[in-house]
Amino acid sequence: MVVLGIILVAVFLANVVLNIIGSHPRLTHHQISRIQAYYAAWAGISYAYDRITAGDASWPVPAPTGSYTRTITDNDPATGFPRQIVNQQVVVVVQGRNLCPSPVPTGVNACINATVNYQYTP
Repeated sequence: MVVLGIILVAVFLANVVLNIIGSHPRLTHHQISRIQAYYAAWAGISYAYDRITAGDASWPVPAPTGSYTRTITDNDPATGFPRQIVNQQVVVVVQGRNLCPSPVPTGVNACINATVNYQYTP
């Protein structure tokens, strides 16, 4: 009975270890998808900031209570966003000073937010 009990405990522990090892690639891939989405959002924010500071007419500094939304897309999978980013787009929202989260530093006229939806595709 003792030997049978030890064998059962060993089989149970081996099963737990194999399940952990088996789920690791899936979790790693999901983490990579999240990191890609994070950096795509930062790229959208950087792009918006660059366009605003360059004086691009399509990216104006909004009024203190105004805001606008721009969608940055790239449908070329060879050179564009990773395939995990849904619809290959980054949505950038530029808000006026009064709509920014508090506290707003002196001299800041707008805040920029970016949203990226991503999906895990095994």
